[in-house]
Amino acid sequence: MSTGTSAAALVGNARALSNLSQRQVALMAGISASTVNRIESSDLDPTFTVLERILRVCGYSVRTGVAAVADETALRAGRALLDPGAGIVPDSAAGEWIKRWAAIGLVGSDGRVRDADSLAFRAANVSRLAFREGSRRFEIPTGGWKAVARSFRDNGVDWALTGGYAASAYTNIANAVWPVFYVDSVEQAAKVAGLRTKTGAGIAVTLIPFDDVTRRGVVETAGGVRLAALWQIILDCYGGTGRMPEQASELVSKVTTA
Repeated sequence: MSTGTSAAALVGNARALSNLSQRQVALMAGISASTVNRIESSDLDPTFTVLERILRVCGYSVRTGVAAVADETALRAGRALLDPGAGIVPDSAAGEWIKRWAAIGLVGSDGRVRDADSLAFRAANVSRLAFREGSRRFEIPTGGWKAVARSFRDNGVDWALTGGYAASAYTNIANAVWPVFYVDSVEQAAKVAGLRTKTGAGIAVTLIPFDDVTRRGVVETAGGVRLAALWQIILDCYGGTGRMPEQASELVSKVTTA
């Protein structure tokens, strides 16, 4: 999508990519469903504010050239709701996402999650891994993610594996393409592991800076592998590519039926 595209196409494309109905978009954006319908039918030219609100709930922003963005306040809201044991307190921005999800029936009047799978998917959809603030992509070295993890462990780097490889510790669904790590300092971690910046498309090692949400609940396996919290892994898989969403859905099923 580009800024040169009509508002009708922008809204329609963003909504379709986010798998949202016109009614769901309207409820989350605080406008009427008829307004969304009229915009998509080219019967109404929205103001910049209305267009931005619609795109925002779909995970896009007109301020960045109508590109996908990662609204990490949605991650905070998702973890707070799905992982109450983590002790994450939603700030005002995260609270807005909770209100939006409540409007489409994902959160009850008691503040409890009604549909964990759908809520996790929605939270991840607007905080995609590829667009997280401060993240960088590197060439996958010989030895793959295990070599990277070994370098981190041997050099005192605080780290946690997330995404598909981390999900593989809990599911039988294979996904060996895109190693993703949380680290304290992306620059330092890359230097320690001898990683080279990835240019162009293709699979890569992704390093993302820890924040106060993603750092919570990290566990270490008997084999010395540090894993992000289970709900964080689920959110990250839903925000990833390949078979990650399939892994996320299986993990949600295991967590909610345990």
